[in-house]
Amino acid sequence: MLTAKDSENDIVVGLSIGADDYVTKPFSTRILAARIEAVLKRVAAADINEKKTLAIGPLKIVVDSRKVVAAGKNIDLTAGEFCILVALVRASGGIVSRAELLEAIGTGSDYKKGRIVDVHIAAIRKKLDRHKSIIKTVHGGGYRIDS
Repeated sequence: MLTAKDSENDIVVGLSIGADDYVTKPFSTRILAARIEAVLKRVAAADINEKKTLAIGPLKIVVDSRKVVAAGKNIDLTAGEFCILVALVRASGGIVSRAELLEAIGTGSDYKKGRIVDVHIAAIRKKLDRHKSIIKTVHGGGYRIDS
């Protein structure tokens, strides 16, 4: 949004209704151009990385509808659990650190919050039941998913 309204309440309302950024007058054209470029990069990266359906081993994930199926059985995951599972599957067997998983669930990469990831992983494994061994712990590294 580009506006003359600069109160804290106006900014909060603008961002809460869906604005990617909020720029108030007066503004620098260089800063405005840089902010536009940053938003365009985020959108382009999201388009490239966003597959509609992911599959690995017995898991099938339909990203748009947040649906997870393991060997034909629907698995109900919380939003955080879903984001972690998607990040692991997108890594295609690569190691994903706790910090990266914290970023995936939107809590930042604060190492003090790393236990949140461990709790989510434990919950995912429990919900995957007999397929829980697909998620591997990499000591000192994070987690990875095997197919």
